[in-house]
Amino acid sequence: MRYPRMVVRLIASMALALGAANGAQATQLVQNGSFETGNIGQIGYNGNTVADWTTGTASDGNPYYNFLFSTSPSLNSGTGIYGGVPLAGGVTASPDGGNFVAADGIFDVGPISQAINGLVVGDTYQLGFWWAGAQQMGTSNGPTTEQWQVKLGDQTFATAVYNNPQGAWSGWMYQTFNFTWDGNGNVLSFLAVGTPTGLPPFSLVDGVSLQQVQVQATPEPATVTLAVVGILGLGAANRRRRAAKAASV
Repeated sequence: MRYPRMVVRLIASMALALGAANGAQATQLVQNGSFETGNIGQIGYNGNTVADWTTGTASDGNPYYNFLFSTSPSLNSGTGIYGGVPLAGGVTASPDGGNFVAADGIFDVGPISQAINGLVVGDTYQLGFWWAGAQQMGTSNGPTTEQWQVKLGDQTFATAVYNNPQGAWSGWMYQTFNFTWDGNGNVLSFLAVGTPTGLPPFSLVDGVSLQQVQVQATPEPATVTLAVVGILGLGAANRRRRAAKAASV
């Protein structure tokens, strides 16, 4: 069956547009969100760094008690100012895989941070990450709580508080927050919050992503299919009218 050239071109254009829309990927604004580039151990201690992320110094002059852990070939905290930090409960790699950050929520507490480039005032961005609550092995003798406080510029969100039994961990949970950027600061930060003092609670994070929320919906394949069918139907109807008119002459 042959169709008018205009109809063929329109169908082809719609197919290309759908393919382009479906193939488009939102720009990832967080760098090294999987923490794969860095030195295993306490961040800021003995030259340990995590690419694209920064940390600071606590009031006692020591680096914040934030660690980069490796899960390959096994769970490894590296070394810190007071040695390594073994985690209780059999902590495993997140669904994102590889390294993750673990931060003490009650001792030498401070954020890990990254300046985000490319933000547009008034646009909305979705932050997503895997997180978990855990405890330091060998030092806890009771339940703890864990939480992350997350900031972008002057806006702050917090995960739910996880109530952790003694010697356990939560397993990985996925969290998203939407930020509408107001232009007041572009630093993304994660701060561990925990209780109680003396029973080291650790908040874990991995797979951090920040992407612009798409305002215009991508056409669904079914919608495009209906439009194409409608165009073909109009073409067929026009051909029938022309045939009927020719037959009546």
